[in-house]
Amino acid sequence: MASWTDDQVAQARGVVQEQLREKSALEVLELAARLALRGSAESWLCVVDQVVARLEPFPIKEWPVLLQLLMAAENVEVQEADFFVHCAGSLEARAKTEKLGRRADFAKQLACFADLLRLRGVWLGAVSGMIDTIEELGECITRSVSSDLSKAEATENPGKLGEDELCAAQGPPWLSEDGATPYLLQTASSAIKASEALDIHLGPATTSSTTTAWNSGGGIVGIKMNGKGDFSAFWAGLATNIAMTVGCYIIFLVLRKLYPMLYEHNQEVIEKLKQERFKLSSSVFAPVIASSRVTVDDAIEAVGLDHGMLLQFAQFVMTLMLMIGIPALVVLCPMFALAGGHAAQSRLSFIGFANVKENSLVCYPVALFVWYVVIVTQWKIFSVMENKFQQRRKDWLMRMPMPRSQTVLLECIPEEFRSQKALKEFFEDIFGGGCIDEIFFVRDTTTLMTCTKIRDECSQDLHEAEFAWDKSGEADEDARKKLEAALDVAEKKVEEARQEVLESEKGHSASAFVTFKDQKQSIMALNMRYTADDEEFVVSVPPDPADVRYNDLRVDYRVEAAGRTLGYGMIAGLFFGFIPIVAGVTNLLTLESVTKVDLLNTFFDNNPSLAAMWSSLASTLGLTIFMSFLPTFLVLIFNYCFALKADAWEQHLIQQWYFYFLVVYVLLVTAVGTSLWERSTELIENPTAIFSLLANSLPNASHFYLNYVPLQWSTHAMNMTRYINVFKYVGFRKVCSEERARSKAEPEDQDYYGIGSRSARHTLIAVTGLVFCTLCPLICILCLINGCVCRFFYGFLSVYAEEKKADLGGVFWLTQMRHMQQGLLVYLILMTGVLLERGQNIVPGVIAGSSAALWVWTYRRFNHKFHLENLPLRDLKAAASGDKRETSRAKYMQPELVVHEDSPRKRK
Repeated sequence: MASWTDDQVAQARGVVQEQLREKSALEVLELAARLALRGSAESWLCVVDQVVARLEPFPIKEWPVLLQLLMAAENVEVQEADFFVHCAGSLEARAKTEKLGRRADFAKQLACFADLLRLRGVWLGAVSGMIDTIEELGECITRSVSSDLSKAEATENPGKLGEDELCAAQGPPWLSEDGATPYLLQTASSAIKASEALDIHLGPATTSSTTTAWNSGGGIVGIKMNGKGDFSAFWAGLATNIAMTVGCYIIFLVLRKLYPMLYEHNQEVIEKLKQERFKLSSSVFAPVIASSRVTVDDAIEAVGLDHGMLLQFAQFVMTLMLMIGIPALVVLCPMFALAGGHAAQSRLSFIGFANVKENSLVCYPVALFVWYVVIVTQWKIFSVMENKFQQRRKDWLMRMPMPRSQTVLLECIPEEFRSQKALKEFFEDIFGGGCIDEIFFVRDTTTLMTCTKIRDECSQDLHEAEFAWDKSGEADEDARKKLEAALDVAEKKVEEARQEVLESEKGHSASAFVTFKDQKQSIMALNMRYTADDEEFVVSVPPDPADVRYNDLRVDYRVEAAGRTLGYGMIAGLFFGFIPIVAGVTNLLTLESVTKVDLLNTFFDNNPSLAAMWSSLASTLGLTIFMSFLPTFLVLIFNYCFALKADAWEQHLIQQWYFYFLVVYVLLVTAVGTSLWERSTELIENPTAIFSLLANSLPNASHFYLNYVPLQWSTHAMNMTRYINVFKYVGFRKVCSEERARSKAEPEDQDYYGIGSRSARHTLIAVTGLVFCTLCPLICILCLINGCVCRFFYGFLSVYAEEKKADLGGVFWLTQMRHMQQGLLVYLILMTGVLLERGQNIVPGVIAGSSAALWVWTYRRFNHKFHLENLPLRDLKAAASGDKRETSRAKYMQPELVVHEDSPRKRK
């Protein structure tokens, strides 16, 4: 957005001066805001100076109105924080020239303004500077009237004091009621609650409900803009996160020693891990050493292709960050520091693009570096797909066990074919007699499932009673007989309900699993069209037999379509309602809101230190709560609105939507602003505005992401502790055997800790490093370390500790690669916008933007090249003679219909 010329600024100044004679200060400020929205940062600043110079000190209740007007100028070329600091500077200058009595009033106004800035999310340096001014005003007042106060007290005639002296006699506003406590920062990480420290009570206009309107998207989610003091804050944060990572690892070592069953169980059940080189010792570094010995291929053989490729992704990120980071640190950083023009306001920005002045020639090599990043990233993605994934995917397909390798999932079966005989004849007419091995329709087993649940509860009651008797050494035989009799009755009802379902031809749904005798016929069946209506006989690859959601397969396709539409609407509601939801939760948790409850008001009045702590935490508590439960909200939507074939496909949906949510509200939140809907509308009306939007928002928050990436290291280390599983295990161990307690404590929460959420978070960090690799090359080192931490921590966690999950054969990896390419597009748009804004002319931006042609071609090529859902027919012979993986279940029959040889009575 171009700035106004000097003539335009002068004309605007004249208009403002005229308006000041006729309208109130607030009305003139509103006019200035409108001018600023039309492109004039200068007009806004000059109006602020003139209004502040003429106005009387605002009543405190008017300050929120001023802040709302300030928010109207958030799209101007000057940074948002610069507007606030400029206004504060004007107020400070006015305060220093006033009479002493008036200075006290302005000191209170500045204190209130500092409080509002803190709520607004402006960096600590701006607020800290205002606090210094407040204290300076107070010292000036005290020195000027000290002698007059002494005389007045000596004569006991305070009435002779003037306005200035009376003000000082009442005590300076920067002191507490006892007149002794200095005005200080309550914590090192956030500004003080100025209104409380100065005993200022904000009026109705400054309640939390109004405060929300002042906050941008970045401010609401806790993202601070770049500023002075970031260098020391970065190193302090880095040290803290390293200490937390080491601390969590030590806790993990202690828990592993106390509860080895939760951390090493796979060594007992997975044949691969029983080999000598994979055995764990009791040393401190044994988990890391064991993880380093486990190659990606070892992990694939032990726990499946999906989890193995998650380790491959960590290695991919490390390699990519090295390939981008080395030239960025060696070439770009010295160029930014020596030839950029020293535009940075923080030492942390000296080796970043923020140190480059406008119209600098440095923009030309940066534009060429954008091409380098696009080429290297796409080349690396294609290289790892061809050399690391395709062959592994092919091997996974060739080793697919029976019955999955020769089975197809058939949905939307017409009514006349919903019987074993009719469906078998249908396929034999096409593929020849004797082609079908087995057909299993998905049946209605509601009654059977109810009986099974009662049987399992009776079994659990008997087990808990026997465990308690063994522990005490005394058995209650009468109670035992009653529990055994109840279990016998429950087992009999289960058997009767099972036989009723098996013998009946009714209750067949429109879905069935068809197993062929020849794998070639099953592959051909997947690629055929059976009727003119393509919504009949819908054929797909079946999920793992142990992972099928049979109840979802019974849902009618019309109900499924309606539910899916509702589900997408609810997901859209989450996206567009995120900022209002977080702001609403935050408002409910602010100190002003919670103290409306009499009990809490009394508690915080009696504990001011806890009140200060709550005040500093409440601003981010809403975000923390909502983000922690976001995967759970998504899972609830998927479970109630979507008909999914398997649990693993739910994880894939989580990966897709959770990643986009993280990108929008973590990576791009400063560009989103306070309303995703409004921002989307603006971009639809003017799509090219996305370049300036990203260029004017993301670079100003780069330091936040330098702290965000190291924070993930401690998160990974915390995941290593498996603390939730430990709590569950310790609780269950009190009422049942250790093995059953371990079984009940598994698996970990799949909403947040499943491979879907985990893949999304890992990809977000990689994309963050990619997006900021040119603006802030230091982030490449941090993302490299994050990849290393993921490789070693999850190399142990997924292989040795966590239960083996159903495997989709690399679907999560393929989605991660696609997300990386989409993240590359964000980088491309960002750098094009930055170079268009900062370059001498449009040439650097055009050079960088032209790499979009390469991105479009490679992205299209990626989607067409890497499709390997089934084995090519020429490889079937080799697959038939090769080794197969161990099958999870022998048939695609619903588990409640299978007769188990072991009775629940015998299970420990």
